[in-house]
Amino acid sequence: MPRSAQETVISGLADGKQHNSKSFAFGPDGQLYVEVGSPSNAYGGVHDRARGARGEDPTEFLATHGGWWRFDPDKLSQTQADGYHYSTGHRHMLSVAWNPISKAFFVVQMGRDNLSTVDPEHYTDEDNAEKPSEDMFVLREGANYGWPFTYYDPIQKARMIGPEYGGDNAKRAEAGKYPDPLVAFPGHWAPLQMAFYSGEQFPEKYRGGAFIAFHGSWNRAPKPQDGYNVTFVPFDDNGMPRGTYEVFASGFPGVAQFTRPQDAKYRPAGLAFGPDGSMYVTETEKGRVWRIFYTGGKRAAAARAATTAAAAPRASAAPATAPKPAAAAAESPGGKLYALACATCHMPDGSGVPGLQPALMGSKVVAGPPATVVKVLLLGPEKALPAHKATSGNQMPQFDSLSDEEIASIVTYVRKTFGKGASAVTPAQVKAQRPK
Repeated sequence: MPRSAQETVISGLADGKQHNSKSFAFGPDGQLYVEVGSPSNAYGGVHDRARGARGEDPTEFLATHGGWWRFDPDKLSQTQADGYHYSTGHRHMLSVAWNPISKAFFVVQMGRDNLSTVDPEHYTDEDNAEKPSEDMFVLREGANYGWPFTYYDPIQKARMIGPEYGGDNAKRAEAGKYPDPLVAFPGHWAPLQMAFYSGEQFPEKYRGGAFIAFHGSWNRAPKPQDGYNVTFVPFDDNGMPRGTYEVFASGFPGVAQFTRPQDAKYRPAGLAFGPDGSMYVTETEKGRVWRIFYTGGKRAAAARAATTAAAAPRASAAPATAPKPAAAAAESPGGKLYALACATCHMPDGSGVPGLQPALMGSKVVAGPPATVVKVLLLGPEKALPAHKATSGNQMPQFDSLSDEEIASIVTYVRKTFGKGASAVTPAQVKAQRPK
């Protein structure tokens, strides 16, 4: 139990609406290593995540974001400027763990999103769902991991130039300029916490390996969501990953296939090991904690069979889903543009992603004055909505690069489909709201 009042070691770290959680770890040198994420998808400016986004020069941005900083934990009241900038060029790395054999920190990076939204000419929905990978690296002093200029393609097994910086799903990064991942996990699985197994309870194959809690995807739509699991990575005798992985624990969503993240019953988050070698896994939706322990082959097999039978979903237990938009509306020009530019974040059925993207279905903004909805697309919700109006965890970009006709068709589709049949919007109404 704490024996004294809390003391502030570091304050004033760079903060943003996206990726603002700060992971940290203590090294064997006694120093404190702190990660500061990048509140951005690929540093595409006001159009970040939107079609046609163009990357900006991140030099100044990366001086305070997208890296690890090293601090002396014995000094109080430090700021970010007091730390040593240890590494750079990453998007967000919450998973970090020290390996005592290789004497190195290992990290897993959350990859970028929205490839097919930014560049639909060169990327498909399949590309958007499967790329880029979530990457495991060794955290090395002075390393640059290539964000926002590049991403790793697990299908082509190559580091690629991002579309914001001239990439076209074929153009590769300069060989050797940035490190390739030691392990490439499927896209959008969202790694949150990692720990090495040093106990003796689990079978020998797991000893010395890494376990990672993946929170699961939210942005594979219209493809099914995936990655709500705990994954195991075997390490060799030198304390380095063998390059493979396997899903160790799954079934957390409680449903086999779904496109809305809110249909998942549980989403793994935290992971740690107890002194007896048992694994503890936490999740974010219901506050549940699991203890996973090994009882031997026969008993474990029987327990798995019993658990599978008990957890098998019944027809009546299927999660409620919002009705699908009418086929005719979805095939309209506005419906097709919505699927291209909006559905990845707001979901095809307008249900959104809790805590990240607001639902459009039943939204008072969508069903309200048409000028407000138009302004949201032209200016982004931060500028278009009143200051007291809560916006999303992920910042929506401006879509002012779309024509008046395109915005009118999207807004009309959204209002008719998700806004209780609200009135259509004309290109002239969009033009009237577009900044001069």
